[in-house]
Amino acid sequence: MDRSGEVLVCEGRESIEAVGENYRRPAVGRLFAQWGMPEGGVKMATAHLVPEPTNKHDRHAVKVVIEGHHVAYVPSEDAAGVGHQCRKVPRGAVAATPARVWGSNEDGEWRARVTLVFDGEGSPERDFRAERVARREAQVRDEASRRVGQVRGQWWATHRGAISELKRQDRHEEALDLLRECIAAAARVAVALDEPPTVWPTEQAAVILRKVKDAAGEVQVLEAYVASLGAHPVPDKIAERLAKARVLAQRP
Repeated sequence: MDRSGEVLVCEGRESIEAVGENYRRPAVGRLFAQWGMPEGGVKMATAHLVPEPTNKHDRHAVKVVIEGHHVAYVPSEDAAGVGHQCRKVPRGAVAATPARVWGSNEDGEWRARVTLVFDGEGSPERDFRAERVARREAQVRDEASRRVGQVRGQWWATHRGAISELKRQDRHEEALDLLRECIAAAARVAVALDEPPTVWPTEQAAVILRKVKDAAGEVQVLEAYVASLGAHPVPDKIAERLAKARVLAQRP
């Protein structure tokens, strides 16, 4: 028995899926509200198991109570055995077991699932409201990035194939013109998403400028990328290329 007066029972048993959650929806709702999860989620908890010999449907019935809320019952096929273990608990203590509680509030109607004797492995806790807010925010950010990331009427990254083909044909100036537009679009997207700009268009521009022996231009495009990073770290590949470009730019 621990300091809280709880005695773990059902140890060594496999998980038990509780029953009757759909008949206890108000209690489930109050429990998740107590947890600050009004739209539900997944929560690890301690379930108290309380025999209910006066239950008119099953004299072996065992209630599942979590933080004072009666949310389910032990299934009938397990109730007698679990109830026997509960009655062996010393007076003044309460039978307890780890539990995983899943609940979802959709259109004001709660659905729940309580798993008893749950070890928690592979089941991180979740807050569905926080997840939905995060998804909505991600959608808004994605839509904003799509608006600012256009180049010549398309999402900037769709021009990768055209740029590769221009490079293959040694049409360097055309490729650089398109890359500069992609670099600017990637920078706008980075601001919208509050993240480092995608490095690909800068790398491609640097490769072309190195090929045409425009070291000063390569330094310029790489330094502009480094400046756009702000507090974000400079990728090693960019730092190395910039250092070499600076050396080449100093040569007569």
